[in-house]
Amino acid sequence: MDTAHRDALARELRRALTSACPGSRTDLSGSLARGTADVFSDVDLRWTVPDDEFADAVAGLTGVLEQVWPVATVRTQESAQRWRVLASFRDLPLFWQLDLDVRAESCPDDAAVDEPPAASALADGIATVRAVLRGQPATAVSLLDRALINVKSEATATGQWREDIARLAAAAAELDPEAREPADELVTLATEYLH
Repeated sequence: MDTAHRDALARELRRALTSACPGSRTDLSGSLARGTADVFSDVDLRWTVPDDEFADAVAGLTGVLEQVWPVATVRTQESAQRWRVLASFRDLPLFWQLDLDVRAESCPDDAAVDEPPAASALADGIATVRAVLRGQPATAVSLLDRALINVKSEATATGQWREDIARLAAAAAELDPEAREPADELVTLATEYLH
């Protein structure tokens, strides 16, 4: 993996988003904005669009992303003025998924979106893999235990990371059948990177 490739993806996504909606703007967020991103960091962006363009912007979002790179999965958490979008891309590391905060211009900073438990747990699963690879086992245990609670599993982290992640993915898919594909992606990630 090469951070230059991930950073180029972020630039192209920003360009495509702002081009798709006149009057909109994109900003880096998360570790990319802080300058602390490493090879395992995802692409955190915020896309602010004019209020009267919000509905069209979110409706056409997958097509815009496809202009940059083929999309594997897209999950959304939605409210009237804000969407959180998690998108993974074909043949790119799952670490580099897009975490996009789409907001109407007048959306309050503290506006919330409902996050389905399975989606939240799978995001924590990816973060668990990152923490293991970064040499942060205590953080990994905390993230995984929280994820397992979210999917109503009685299991806890054992430090056998591949098996732990597989249990989490299975519980998430059982709780929410729509989570099957991203759960499978998580298992593939753990199989590839964890030993």
